[in-house]
Amino acid sequence: MSGAAAVLEVQGLTFGWPGQRLFSGLSLAIPPGVSLVTGDDGCGKSSLLRLMAGFAVPTAGRVDVLGRRLPTLGTRPLPRAALRALRAE
Repeated sequence: MSGAAAVLEVQGLTFGWPGQRLFSGLSLAIPPGVSLVTGDDGCGKSSLLRLMAGFAVPTAGRVDVLGRRLPTLGTRPLPRAALRALRAE
């Protein structure tokens, strides 16, 4: 996978719940083929996936999918037009 362009990039992501910070300045690049997120109970796996899918709004930072900024939509699903645009690359 060396040299493969990242499918998903997270830059400076900060997020948490009242009284519990989960991420502070998290940055990572996920190459094609990665499909596993592991960690202890309560460490933020589901929250990270919700942020990367645009279903939660980070306190700071951004998520890019295929080089495009992912809009944050709270609990609303991505519109079909946005999904088509992400797949078009």
